[in-house]
Amino acid sequence: MEAMDRKQKEALVIALSENGKTYREITKEAEVSPNTIKAILNNAGLDQTTSISSRVFELYSQNKTPLDVAITLGLKSEEALRYHQEYFLLLRCYEFTKIYLQIKDNPWAYVNLVNLAQNSGIAEGEIVELLKIANGHLPRG
Repeated sequence: MEAMDRKQKEALVIALSENGKTYREITKEAEVSPNTIKAILNNAGLDQTTSISSRVFELYSQNKTPLDVAITLGLKSEEALRYHQEYFLLLRCYEFTKIYLQIKDNPWAYVNLVNLAQNSGIAEGEIVELLKIANGHLPRG
């Protein structure tokens, strides 16, 4: 068999890791030391000590689809979808926190607006559209 160059060996280590191989299995198949494996995976952001949720969230932050994530990390579809929901929940919490920091001195106008919209039966998509329109027409200040 022809010897692999460094880039090919790194790609093999990453592929084996993403397919769930252990360090021992990667060591035998790629003919590299555990320290080399760790260095390659660290550089790729895929160290096995990194939690699966961290790896999933990183992929979602790169705009990967649940299908991409399931294939890349060998997850079942239910797991990929659950992590996807958690990812967006975290994003929404972050967005809410940004809004809260802007309105913290007087959150009641925001709360009243939300209550008014909910009580009137306006769908979430319609609210978003109204806010986009208002954002384009309200004075900045």
